[in-house]
Amino acid sequence: MRTVGHITPWGVHCGIAKHLSYWLPKLRRPSVIYAEDPPPWYTTRETWGTWPQERIWQRGAPGALTRIVQRAAKDGAGILHLQWDPGFFAWQDVNDAKGQLDLHEIKLIVTAHCLVADRPWTLPNKAMLRAVDRLAVGTPAMVEAFTKYAAGFQITLRAPVAHVPLPHAPGASGLRRAVGDLSEAVILTWGMLGSMKGHTETLEAVRFLRGNGCPGARYIVMGRALTGEQRRNLETLREHAATDPAALEIYEGFHTDEDIIGACRQADVIVLNHQADYASSSGTIATSVASGTPVVVSRSRMFSGYEGAVAVAEPGTEGLAKTIDAVLHRRADRDWRYFRVCARTAPSSVARAYEDIYKELDQ
Repeated sequence: MRTVGHITPWGVHCGIAKHLSYWLPKLRRPSVIYAEDPPPWYTTRETWGTWPQERIWQRGAPGALTRIVQRAAKDGAGILHLQWDPGFFAWQDVNDAKGQLDLHEIKLIVTAHCLVADRPWTLPNKAMLRAVDRLAVGTPAMVEAFTKYAAGFQITLRAPVAHVPLPHAPGASGLRRAVGDLSEAVILTWGMLGSMKGHTETLEAVRFLRGNGCPGARYIVMGRALTGEQRRNLETLREHAATDPAALEIYEGFHTDEDIIGACRQADVIVLNHQADYASSSGTIATSVASGTPVVVSRSRMFSGYEGAVAVAEPGTEGLAKTIDAVLHRRADRDWRYFRVCARTAPSSVARAYEDIYKELDQ
């Protein structure tokens, strides 16, 4: 059984780091953490778990991945599991490390986050894929995208995204108290604040609801804006909130798991109005569904695999509004596929999926 070296941000306010922390304790094999030495704006640097962990790389540093491979060889790690994001490593870095991977007979699995099929800079080219033994993506839609993009390469293996662990129901404090009257309909969107999330369109749907039988409907947006595009979208949302504060409230910044779970469970409807067809899903959809609060999603193909666990919005602003309204009036509806999806995204299930990959690479 090979030791796995996990290349990831760790102990910082980062969704990718937290995602790994949910399922890593469920693994049954030895692990070591090759953690990012984070940039200064990551103010929190905690020690999570009891695994050996060292901060030995920085995002965008030339040759960082090659040096990690060399360190893994000294540590006896036979498999490296890279949590990849466009801001962490370039795909060229993966290709450049192939020589050292082959020299030390180390297998490489890449879990790819933040992929968007129509944004080529987020995707590897075929030459770079040759350095990867397994490529894991979180949704069937991205499997389909890669099948078309890298025809002939039998390396794409889907692994689910873990939802935030849900240990118990939240208390009375949180989102409901923040927005006031408990009888008002709360429509929530959470996650990174990119414009592809369709916030403006969702706000227009909420305004439609307010003028058509649901005057107390309120749209809550929670998330962070790190990139320039996200900050521009945040400013647009703030302008809307300034002119229509009864319809929109924004909670910008890092939110703990407790914040997220509390918000999801205290909302009446969660809306994920993503506009990209082929984008890798974060844990947002998995946790939203698992929270038990009804979820309305756009018609984006990125939500394939969640059929039966979510309501798919009708086209257009009014269609989205009508779908939200319908869900509000029958929020207890569930079928067996909801429970199957929640079981699939449980941290223990995700760990088993990766264990199966590691066993294949042990051969």
